[in-house]
This record gives sequence, C-alpha cells and structure tokens, in this order.
Amino acid sequence: ADSLMWQQTFRNDSPSPEEPQPSTRVPNDPDSAARPRPSSLGSELPSSLPSPRDLVVDPMLLNDIEKEARRLATDVDSLVENLSGVLQSVSGLTVETVQAYRDGVCKTCDEVDSNIRGMYQLMAKWEELNKNMAPAYRVSSQIKDIKRL
Repeated sequence: ADSLMWQQTFRNDSPSPEEPQPSTRVPNDPDSAARPRPSSLGSELPSSLPSPRDLVVDPMLLNDIEKEARRLATDVDSLVENLSGVLQSVSGLTVETVQAYRDGVCKTCDEVDSNIRGMYQLMAKWEELNKNMAPAYRVSSQIKDIKRL
C-alpha cells in the first residue's frame, strides 16, 4: 500500500523532493570525474580548479542519479513492507505462545485443585473407614485376650 502511494506521488517525470547537489564536469575534459560542487571554499579555491562559470551540469548524470534514487526508494519501501509482514507474523506467534502458556497454567491449576480435592476425599474416606472398623478392632482385642488365657 505504501509503495503504491509512493509511486503515485513520485512519478518518473516528477522533480525530486530535494534539490540534489549538482555535479560538475569540466568541458572538453573526458577524464574529469563528476564532483560535488564545493559550497564553503569561497576565496580559497586553488588556481588549478576551473571557475564556476566553466562548470557544466551533466543532465544525463542527474537523470541517472534520480533513477537510482527512485529505485533505491522503491527497494526500501519493499523492504519496509516485508519487515512489517514479518513483524506481524512474529507478533501473531508471540500471542499464540502466550495463549498456550496461559492455557497450560490454567489447566495445571485446575488439575492441582482437582488432586487436592481428591486427597481430601481420600482422607475423609479413610476416617470413615477407621470409624467403621472400630468394632473389628474391639473383636481383635478380645481374640488376643482369649489367646492369652
């Protein structure tokens, strides 16, 4: 979505949002490389540099730079969209992991509660069994007394 907006806003024939540093070429000098124009040299220009009126801006070089800048901007936009998708995917996985952890903790708590209830029920049955066995203990005691006689 962002790339479509960018492409509609910055068509190939639209001017750049910022004015680029003009490149310089010395006329009739094929070996001179494109150089940025010095902005703060003032009167300290050595005599070997051409004067500013001898410098010519190469329009083809400017076009190439602008095309390259647009290509880079499109690539950056694509990377940002891809990164956004990856981050959304990671966020989704994080949410799923937290939910699984929460569900595991809840189920563990429910099982612990169930085991505690079961333990109390077992202890209650044990007490009931002991009370019901009281007559059997008395009979056992009487049998032991008879054996001693």
